[in-house]
Formats: sequence, C-alpha cells, structure tokens
Amino acid sequence: MYELCQKKPIADLVGMLLPWETDGRNFWEVGEKKRKACFIPLGQNFIVHGGTEHFPGAHVGYSPFEFVKVVKNLSNRDTFLWFRNTFPDIEKASAEARELTQSGKAFDYDAEHISWSDVSQLALSKKKTFDAKKICTYGIPELDALIHGIFPGELVILAADTGHGKSEIGTRIVQENALRGKKVLYYQLEMGIVEPIDRIVLWKYNAFAKEHNLEFLSQKDFLVSKYSPGQWNVLESLYIEQRECGKNITMYREGSLSFETFLHSLAVAPSKGIDLVVLDHLHYFSMDEYKESMTQSLADVMRKVRMIVREKDIPVVALAHTRKPPDTKQERILSIYDIFGTGNISKEATTVLLAKRTAMDKTEIILAKSRGTGQRDAMITVDLFPVSDDPFQSSYGQ
Repeated sequence: MYELCQKKPIADLVGMLLPWETDGRNFWEVGEKKRKACFIPLGQNFIVHGGTEHFPGAHVGYSPFEFVKVVKNLSNRDTFLWFRNTFPDIEKASAEARELTQSGKAFDYDAEHISWSDVSQLALSKKKTFDAKKICTYGIPELDALIHGIFPGELVILAADTGHGKSEIGTRIVQENALRGKKVLYYQLEMGIVEPIDRIVLWKYNAFAKEHNLEFLSQKDFLVSKYSPGQWNVLESLYIEQRECGKNITMYREGSLSFETFLHSLAVAPSKGIDLVVLDHLHYFSMDEYKESMTQSLADVMRKVRMIVREKDIPVVALAHTRKPPDTKQERILSIYDIFGTGNISKEATTVLLAKRTAMDKTEIILAKSRGTGQRDAMITVDLFPVSDDPFQSSYGQ
C-alpha cells in the first residue's frame, strides 16, 4: 500500500492540499505570476522546497507520502488512513490486505517497510538543502566548538547532581538562542517563572563586571537587593534586555506538567515556529495519570519523545538528576549510568552531557555520548559562576 501512496502524482496532491496552481513542475498562487520556490525535479515524483515561508518544513524534499504527512501534521498511521479515505484504489488494496492478514495468510508488508531507494532520495534532498541557520547554540563557546552546536532532530540530555549547574546551563541555552533570534519553548518545572530571569541577569552582570574590572555582585547580596546605585543601573539595563529578547521565549505557565501535555506540545511546536525546546527538568513531571512507576513512565516517554524529535526535526534539551552516590564524601567520576531513573534516558538520547562543579568553583562538562560526532568521554572546564558565596548551599547554580 505504501508504494501505491508514493505513486500518486505529487502535483495533484499539492493541488488538493494547498491553494496553488501548477504547470506540472512549478507552483504559484492563484492569479499570481510569481512562482514559489517549490518545484518537481524533471522526471521525478517528489517536491523540493527552496526555503520560503509558504510551505512547512523548509529546505527538504518530499515524496507524496511525506508531503501529506507534513502538510496535514499526521502520524504515519493517520497518513495511510488519509490516503485510504481519499483514493478508492488504495482503500481497496488496504481492504484486501486486511482480509489476508485476518485470515492469517499475509500481513500488510508495504505498509510496514520502505525501500532503501526512497530513504536515499530523502537523505540526498535533506543534505542538499540543509540550513546551517537551524543549528542552535549551547551558549558555551567551548561546548559548541567540541560538538558543533545543537542540531535539528537532536535529543540532548544534560545531567548533574543538585547544585552542580545544570539549570544554569539550561537557562544559558535558552538565553543565547533567544538572543540569536531562535524561538525557544522553555518548560521550567523546578523554579518559579521569575527565577530563571534573575539567574541570567546575575550571570550577565558578573560577566560584565569581570570584563570591565567592576565590583562583583554575590548571589546573597543579589537575593536581598543589596547593591550600589551603579550596580543597579547595570542590572536594570539587563532586565530590559531580557524583556526584549524574551519575545523569542515561550514559557510553560503551569506549576506541573503531565507527560501527555508535554508530548502534545512537542508535536505541534514546529507548526508554532519553535526552533528549540528546553525542559527543566525530566524528573519533575506530574505522575497523576500514570499507574506505572516513574522508571517505567520515563522509559515510555523517552521513546515517544525520541520519535517526535526525529519525525518533526526539532531539537530538545532535557535536564535530569543524577543518582546520589553511596558515599557523598568521596569525589566520583560521573557516567551515563548515574542518570536517575532508567537506562532508556541515555539510550534514546543522541547526546548526553554530564556537569560537575569542582572545588575551584569551575564546571566540568563531560561529553558522555554523541551520536552525531562519535565522540565520547571528552571533557571541558568552564567558568559558569564568576563569583559565588556558598555555591553548593545557594538556591542558585542548581
């Protein structure tokens, strides 16, 4: 049945689903002479989009099946259902296949498989039209240099003990991508909605103070609003900066988040123009609707998140706890097996980062897994906290 879907003329499907006219190769709006940057390669049956905003999922090539799936925002199953309901010959073939399957004689082989040739064509189209502007930043130059940023379709897990900087890195990822014009969907489940902005302002103030040889502002003084008029002038300008760049950040407003709400939001995020999703963090989901344990629920959710991330080509950065060591007095070397909950978290992730504060108040970031680069066990050391008073007891730096 899949082959029957792929044989439907792509120009006919475009005419059915989008209000455009076509000459069989190029497309334009009704009554307009200006052609869109969409065309069908000569002798082929897939559409290529050149990067305008008239068509969802820019810069990729679409076969008939993929075109319907993307335009109507359907799952694979619902896309097959659309073809069956739209084309009598496909419905007839599907009915025959179901009859054979129910009788135990056969199953719908074509619906379950895809040819290597079709996949190769899709891979070629994506590679030819890849847009480097879609790559997001970690907000840490050393980390971007190591693994080249956050790519579309990546699922990044950032794990650390409490007080070792994972939320600090998470807010920095949100901030720096928003400043670069990326649209960020930010799920902040651990802190209040104001605290992430306070964190960023304090970080930026001390970075500014370090660069201009000014007096640092401790977390304690910042929390109790103990600062000079000159320090306040800088802080106020930074809050105003947040108001402007915040136009690119959408925050989840509720105090708790269910798995189902997150999965539904993730699925529609690309249609809302979202470039990056950041979740802080994975172990703060509401468990009310789940009868299974947290471990089993997380395993199920991670599989679904990975499927959506891959299908929608949207990057997700999820923060996670690590297990408490049996001996808290001894220093330990973190690994992916220390992530709290289930091995499926690191298994489904494309990239796993582990963060750890050192005695010198620096932050070590370990690249434990990188499916894209093939690297692992690489480590960088960065200064996330220019000044601190008792970093491991402070409410900041978690």
